[in-house]
Amino acid sequence: MKVGLQPTLSDANIDVTQAASQRQLSIAITAIAEELSRSVSLNLCLILDHSGSMGGRPIDTVKRAAQQIVDQLSPLDRLSVVA
Repeated sequence: MKVGLQPTLSDANIDVTQAASQRQLSIAITAIAEELSRSVSLNLCLILDHSGSMGGRPIDTVKRAAQQIVDQLSPLDRLSVVA
């Protein structure tokens, strides 16, 4: 994992005429996401309920969700559907 650090001083200038000076340093730490490549194929089975209670809006929602999953598959992936 890579990490980003962003230091910030409360006052960028120091007054040299002062005998003492106080400054605050804050450091923001952020995680930098690494791009992951999927090197193995996916074997996915969708089990879809198409009973009477799924009529209308529920089955339309299931169809849209299934289509979104299919759209994200690679040519090496396998998909089976049980309905």
